[in-house]
Amino acid sequence: MTTEEIRKQVMVTNWHIKSEGLHIVYQKWNNESLFFEYQDLKIPPEEALKELYAICSIDEKTDNWHWVHSHYILSQWDALNLVIRHEYKKSLEQDSNMLEIDTALKLLKIFDVLFFIWI
Repeated sequence: MTTEEIRKQVMVTNWHIKSEGLHIVYQKWNNESLFFEYQDLKIPPEEALKELYAICSIDEKTDNWHWVHSHYILSQWDALNLVIRHEYKKSLEQDSNMLEIDTALKLLKIFDVLFFIWI
């Protein structure tokens, strides 16, 4: 799934910076049930610093979560980008799992053919 497809499926509804990290609530369109499902994204402080740096919201010198928590204003745009990155990572993991299953099925077919030839 591309980031553009993910963007069309998600809508950020609530976002906060807390001392425990970032908390983002969003809705994701479910094609099977044809309605939006609420999702919670909680990012711990250490990971939040890396993610905010990755989307260029903070610079690499900012390594103090206390400063970010008390001074940085998390925008809806930042929250949306973090959600898209999170959903994209999930999509890549699912694709990877499907690739592993596909590879295993191909190996089973090859094994089946070889076993049939051997008999």
